[in-house]
Amino acid sequence: MVLERATGQQTRCFTSVKDAQNIKPTNQTVVVFLNLSKAFDTVWCQKPITKFFNVYGICGWILVWIYNFLRNRLIKVKFNRSLSESFRLHQGVPQSSVLNHTLFALFLVGVEQVVPESCKIGIFVDNIVVWKSGSDFRKLERDINFAFDEL
Repeated sequence: MVLERATGQQTRCFTSVKDAQNIKPTNQTVVVFLNLSKAFDTVWCQKPITKFFNVYGICGWILVWIYNFLRNRLIKVKFNRSLSESFRLHQGVPQSSVLNHTLFALFLVGVEQVVPESCKIGIFVDNIVVWKSGSDFRKLERDINFAFDEL
């Protein structure tokens, strides 16, 4: 299912590029694919809590539950037959949990509003694609760079 949705994002991007070429054969397209593979590990735990409260109006015991789910987590590293001491994590969304994709998706909601309307954006879980078509390559490059400065 994840592959189908990610493929759908790519198909939408490539269809848009093809359409731009059909409108004006001299058009060019600048595309940037981002895979935030380590994104789950780098989310600052307080940021989703703040966003859930301010943006989604989540409060009360459910917000406290999410906060406790994200904070004060301990890990140990096993190498061969040795197990390390406990290490406290201060950032990141728990891996291999039912909620990790949902929490990260809620955390990313709104990122599409930061990208200028002249650029197209596709998002699925930790994959982002930003593209723009036109005839002036320098302007395309400048607009895409601006979009990433805003991200």
